[in-house]
Amino acid sequence: MFGVTEAKARVNIGALDTSKDTLLKAGLNAALAIAENYCDRYFVWKSEKVEFINPPGPRIQLKRYPITRVVSVGEPGDPNPTFDEAMWKVHNIHGYLTRGHGRYNYTHTSDYQWANWHVLEVQYEGGYKLDDLPADLELALWGIFDVVWNALNGSNNGGAVGNLPSGAIASINIPDVGSVSFTQNSAVAAANVHLAGNALFGQYGPYFHLLDTYRDEPC
Repeated sequence: MFGVTEAKARVNIGALDTSKDTLLKAGLNAALAIAENYCDRYFVWKSEKVEFINPPGPRIQLKRYPITRVVSVGEPGDPNPTFDEAMWKVHNIHGYLTRGHGRYNYTHTSDYQWANWHVLEVQYEGGYKLDDLPADLELALWGIFDVVWNALNGSNNGGAVGNLPSGAIASINIPDVGSVSFTQNSAVAAANVHLAGNALFGQYGPYFHLLDTYRDEPC
């Protein structure tokens, strides 16, 4: 589980102490955003509707997976959206749909005609439940959280920066969460140089390696 209750236990905050709940949530959101940005996908389960403008080729890549259910695929505004299982194959684990008949357009007469989709709308459910994350993904998220918390809280807790002073992160800009900035002191700056030399992605490197299997990197 990747939540506030578990985060409190991880950083030795009492379960009844709510004084740092907001900060803990910010750290959890930041860690998740960092992992998702690296993997170019979303991890947390959600039901959502997305649009694709002139989608190229027969493959429709979704950002939130594994896919648990496809509700509908069609044109936006369709009063009776449906999902045609005969037309689409769902690749649940890798998060994409493929059309078996190339670039076809589905009409209400149930005929497949040669035509490009101008706007394609997909409504689906996908991602992992926070209480059922794969073990390696959860380990990576907590490792990233440790580094973020060390900066957010100004403490010496966990993470790749170990017992260094706070300020390991110069800035974080997270969509829908906000921006946080920190000043690096000389000790932390030197440590980051050392870490960057030993892990391609600096302080997050050891945890990013765990995330490599969750990236979609087509040849």
